[in-house]
Amino acid sequence: MASDADLPLLRRPTAILTSFDIYESKTLLCIVGSNESEGYYRVLRITRGTDDVRKMVDDDMVSHSRDGIHQLVSRLLASGMRLLVAKVCGILGFVRFTKGCYISLVAKRKPVALLGGHYIYHVEDTRLISVAYRPERSEVEEKCIATFKNVDLTKNFYYSHTYDITHTLQKNVLLNREPE
Repeated sequence: MASDADLPLLRRPTAILTSFDIYESKTLLCIVGSNESEGYYRVLRITRGTDDVRKMVDDDMVSHSRDGIHQLVSRLLASGMRLLVAKVCGILGFVRFTKGCYISLVAKRKPVALLGGHYIYHVEDTRLISVAYRPERSEVEEKCIATFKNVDLTKNFYYSHTYDITHTLQKNVLLNREPE
């Protein structure tokens, strides 16, 4: 039987974004993501007012330093943007109901396991924000949002920034094996 030392380690991505601040203006959302040591930053821009997701989301693929992001955030604030949400733990995804898109966010998390060097988190609190600046919500849209919020992700929802928990441990080990 092989010891733990003989098993291949599961590879981790080189840059893991674990904290997100969201800034807004009437026409734009900017999501500023940082790694745990706050030495690596990325920015995702979301244009408000369009329903085409391919045109809505822009990742410039640029990594920023701490000084660089402070300068960028200062320019964002000087241009009239404001901080909408601070220190979000994760982005669960985008959802569309009858009108407009929303972003589902992890507002609070708790580490519950360490698997192969990867943290597994339990979702403690979530938040749903509208991509639209002032969304026009119909009765049907409100009903869809209420139904979505009834799905309590704080009961049994887990995630990891670096480990695919939808696969078995065996499959993840096989996927991360070095070619022989």
